[in-house]
Amino acid sequence: MITEDYVSFEVAKLLKEKRFNEECFALYNPSEELIQCGVRLNNTQVGRVEGSYSAPTLQMAMKWLRKLYRVHFNLEPALYKGIVIYNVTIYKQAKNHKVLFDGELEVIDYQESSNLTYEQACEEAIKYCLENLI
Repeated sequence: MITEDYVSFEVAKLLKEKRFNEECFALYNPSEELIQCGVRLNNTQVGRVEGSYSAPTLQMAMKWLRKLYRVHFNLEPALYKGIVIYNVTIYKQAKNHKVLFDGELEVIDYQESSNLTYEQACEEAIKYCLENLI
C-alpha cells in the first residue's frame, strides 16, 4: 500500500519558522506525534497549542519552496559500495539557473546494510534548503 510521506517534526518546525502556513491534513502535537486530522489546518490554527506544527507531505513542502522561493531539487540515485546514495542538486530558477548546492546528501542514522530511500533524500534536501538557503 502506498501512503503519504510527511516531513519530520524537525522539518515541520523549520517550515513554520520560515512562515509556511499552508493547510495540511496532518499535524505534529507537542509530543512530536504525527496525527492525521481529516480536516485541513494551517500553522496559525495548529499553533494555538504550543509546540504543535502543521505537517505537510514532502511534495507539498517542495512545491511551497518552488512557488515562494523558486527553488528546485534534482535527486539522482547512485550505487556506491552497495549503498544507494542520492546526488542532489538544488538550484534557484532564474534566467541562468544558479546552482545553490550540488553534492551527496546522506541520512545520518542510516545503517550500512540499508539503502537510502528517495523520501529520506527529499527530506534531507528540504532540510538543507531551509537551514542554509532560505
